Amino acid sequence: DYLREVRRCVSTLRYGVQRLEEVPLSLDLVRELHESLLRGEVGGARTPGEFRTTQNWIGPPGATQATATYVPPPVDEMLEALDAWEVFVRQRDALPDLVQCAMLHEQFQAIHPFVGGNGRLGRLLITLFLIERGRLTRPLLYLSAYLEGHRDEYYTRLQRVRTHAEWVPWLLFFLEGVRETAVRGTHQARALARYHAECRTHLKGRALALADELVRTPCMTVPEARRVLDASGTTARGAIEELQSWSLLEEWAEPRRPRVYLARPILDTILHPLEELRSDVDTRGAGAIVKSAAGRREAPTRRADRLMAEAMALIDAARERGVQVRLIGGLAIRRHCADLDFMDREYSDIDLVGLMPQADALDEVLTARGLVQNSYVARATEHRQLQYVTEEALRGGMTMVGAAEGEPTHDAPLFDHVDIFLDVMMMDHDLDVRERLDIDDYAISPADALIAKLQIGKINQKDVHDAIALLKDVPLAEEEEDDEAAIDVVYVADVCARDWGLHRDFTANLRVVAARVGDYGLPAEEVERVRARLAVLEGTIRREAKS
Repeated sequence: DYLREVRRCVSTLRYGVQRLEEVPLSLDLVRELHESLLRGEVGGARTPGEFRTTQNWIGPPGATQATATYVPPPVDEMLEALDAWEVFVRQRDALPDLVQCAMLHEQFQAIHPFVGGNGRLGRLLITLFLIERGRLTRPLLYLSAYLEGHRDEYYTRLQRVRTHAEWVPWLLFFLEGVRETAVRGTHQARALARYHAECRTHLKGRALALADELVRTPCMTVPEARRVLDASGTTARGAIEELQSWSLLEEWAEPRRPRVYLARPILDTILHPLEELRSDVDTRGAGAIVKSAAGRREAPTRRADRLMAEAMALIDAARERGVQVRLIGGLAIRRHCADLDFMDREYSDIDLVGLMPQADALDEVLTARGLVQNSYVARATEHRQLQYVTEEALRGGMTMVGAAEGEPTHDAPLFDHVDIFLDVMMMDHDLDVRERLDIDDYAISPADALIAKLQIGKINQKDVHDAIALLKDVPLAEEEEDDEAAIDVVYVADVCARDWGLHRDFTANLRVVAARVGDYGLPAEEVERVRARLAVLEGTIRREAKS
């Protein structure tokens, strides 16, 4: 969730910079930015892009309006204050730009015009105001790290303006933040320039191109390198190994699939100054205002992310007992995709595949986690498929397959049951994955996930969406390359060649996906990427079938 929040901030900042080339900074643009910043965020009460219509307040957890640290103006006064704020934004030459910027920031935070996201948006507006005034040509001055590092003083200075009209201490604090952030930013830029010059001294070709990409994204995987370089897995791995030989990349110590490589020189350049800026964010008093801290691990809030976290925890618990299980279905697709906003849809349960000889041990794992086996499913499928139901769902009245009908009495929980195939995924066409569960730590391979989605006799919109997401984000491995994180085209073609019914349905669904990929609002380059990969798959399957 924290990473997604950062990504939305960056995206909104870029959007704001582009919009400033067309329109001035105004309340209309502020609403646009807020809608961009909170788009897709959990919490229907947040009303992205709309000014609040109810009273809000700021305080510690459990605070009421009567006990709040600060109560912003009521709605009618808020609208008047926003009009005055917009007039002040348009004033020029009356005050130095940095002083006016500091005052605008304090006033925006005091008005608190939205239900949520006021702090993030207020900090973005600092940068956008300075760009509009010509003080910045690019959004390279961003005060969030400084304000986060001096959080207590930041909130105290803002509050003292409201309660005691103490403008001078606030202005001095803000200006010192600008100075310190600018100095550190200059040091970072120079260090990155030295890194870039060193790369150009030692590297050439694809390795140099990959090093340039690391300045933008200082972590890398082989699939991502393939995308950046538009090259095969072998070439991408070669470029990564060359960067490793010059100590420009190192493999992350925590085992991951696909393997993750970190550009330590860049990360140290970026993160070390930021860590120096940050004070100990956990030294706040009991009555302090609660805000999110950079780097703090928090439970995910988006429903799909919470379900994924629960599923991965279940798989980890099984792994500790020596039991292999992997995600299948929509969550498996989500595991392999990078664009989680595109993958943000509802998931109702957890679907897994495991090994039949480990069924008893798996039963112990699941019952220890409070799940109850629906023995009817095991009997009906001759123990080739299992189902476990949550106790919460049972108390709420979930109807088990084969059990007596009953009326649910509670809203559906995060998930109400876990379905498990053993050895073979018995769908419209069977898929035996017994020998393929070690390809990824948490899910079946991208190739198996794609087969499972497109082997369906009558494909639905959800399956089309998932197939597009996978083909958009995951590259193809076309020549029996050892690239576990890619879609193994040769394997897919071989599976189709061994089952004519699967071949017929799979290729028919490839054409369905190709026909619908333009319906999802994707950029033209992503639509073409999906179509090109669909064409490669169909051509390879056709050639394999003939051989």
